[in-house]
Amino acid sequence: MESVAPLGQRSPTINMHVTASIALVTACVITVTILWLCLGRRISMLVDSLFPGQPKPQPTDPMSIAFDPNGISSRFTLASWTWPLSWPWPPGPFDLKIILSRRQELILCADGRSFAFGPVQKMWADTDKPQYQFIPAADDGVSFTRDLGRLPWLTPFTFNIMGVSVPKAKRYAYDRLRWTKPGGSTLEIIWRNEYWWYPRTGWNDTYNIRLLSVRIRLSPLEKSAAA
Repeated sequence: MESVAPLGQRSPTINMHVTASIALVTACVITVTILWLCLGRRISMLVDSLFPGQPKPQPTDPMSIAFDPNGISSRFTLASWTWPLSWPWPPGPFDLKIILSRRQELILCADGRSFAFGPVQKMWADTDKPQYQFIPAADDGVSFTRDLGRLPWLTPFTFNIMGVSVPKAKRYAYDRLRWTKPGGSTLEIIWRNEYWWYPRTGWNDTYNIRLLSVRIRLSPLEKSAAA
């Protein structure tokens, strides 16, 4: 005759299944936590690329560029803020050049392609780092936005031996300059910044801005001419 467990008690087989399920869930939680702590920054970057945040417009006027021919400390100024046009030291993969055309237009050259910003209004002829203030050409479309990353990553083990408050979470912010010509050619420059979260003050801008990408897309007419 098959034995039946007394009322209110579980059989050993059921207890084993429950224990195994709890152990499996615990192991999964620990694994996910370790992966998140180790790879949270990369996972956040992936999520940001797939699901960008809500862009907020930013001012652009006046515009100027201080160009370093050595490719180390070129700066792009939009309104009252500056963004790097050089990769952090040592110089990285972006081979950028700034050219002043005979028509007094400022031209950005990158990856074998060129893009005309617009007519120069002022020029500071510094031999080490010439600076140009310019405006968009007629009928150009220009937008400059910032969006915050959707997925922060945690930094619970960060500490400071001096007792200074340290961030417990971080997230990326992205500044995007999009410039479109009437003929269809486009320029997109993306900078990446970091926001840090402190228990007392919340999210704070670190102004740790890095040049992330420079993309020039030719118009159909320019592509045909190049071909």
